[in-house]
Order: sequence, then C-alpha cells, then structure tokens
Amino acid sequence: MNKRQLMDGEQNICLKCSLCCDGTIFQYVQLKEQEIINNQFHSQIVKGGETGMLQPCVHLKDKACVIYHKNRPASCIAFKCKLLRKFEAGKISFIDALALIEKLVAFKMRIVESVSDYYIVESPVGVKKLMSDFEAYFVNQIGVLEFRKMFGKTLLSYAMIVQLIKKHLLVTNK
Repeated sequence: MNKRQLMDGEQNICLKCSLCCDGTIFQYVQLKEQEIINNQFHSQIVKGGETGMLQPCVHLKDKACVIYHKNRPASCIAFKCKLLRKFEAGKISFIDALALIEKLVAFKMRIVESVSDYYIVESPVGVKKLMSDFEAYFVNQIGVLEFRKMFGKTLLSYAMIVQLIKKHLLVTNK
C-alpha cells in the first residue's frame, strides 16, 4: 500500500467513525494557545480551568467532520486511535477496520434508538453523556431496579460499546 492509499484509508476510517467527535470517546478537545486566542473552535473552560472545545464538535454534521480537510484543531490532527494505528502498521485491513467501525456505530445507534423512545435525544450525541443523563432522569422517576429491568438491553449495548471502544479505539500510555 502506497502512502496515498494509506492516507485515503485513514481518512475514510475517521470519517466513517466520528466517535471521537460526537462525545462518545472524549468529552472535550484540548486546544493550543493560538487556537484559543483566535477562538477558532468555540473554546470554553472545560475541566479544572483548562480551555478546550466541548464535544460533540460544532463541526460535526451528518456524522462527519466538515473541517476534516481544512483547519481542524491540532489535537484532532494529532490523534490516532488504536484502530488507525493498527491500520497504519498493516495489522488490520481497510475492510476489517470499516467492519469494526460499522459494529461500533450500530451499537451506538441501537442505544440512541432505544433511548429516543423515552427521552429527547439531541443529535449528535456522545453515548456516555446520553446514558448518564438518561439513567439519571429515569432512576429519579422509577428507581434503579425498575430502570435496570426496563432498559437491560440498552444497558448491555452500552456496556458492549464501552468495551469495544476500550479495546479498539482508546490509546493508553502503556
């Protein structure tokens, strides 16, 4: 695979996934000082006095980054998930990488569809925040046990996507 094919594959994988942009993986993106000064990316105080861009990203439209080929934050350009690193190293094929992305996105959509029958879901939305808000709302209404009975399948899908993200996307410093 030549360098151009590798870059095209990476871009296609990223643009098909967008879980790092919608808040599913990260709650915010750190911004460089110049990005904050220029306020290019709607910066806010996000955590412990840090300034960043809250997720979901305002540049995420129809499940894709509309500034991917233009002027993304430096943190977005630099980030490569485990899946991309495996693809770059030739440890996973493009087809297998896309199949994994489809599986992750399908779990997310299953959760969103299940929750949207009972709760207003803003789009795009990160799964972690969605489940946290949804659970807090319903536990207050019906209690923990009843919530778990009613939404066991949704909770299972959420547990599955969390595990898949940890295994295939999150980069650890080990």
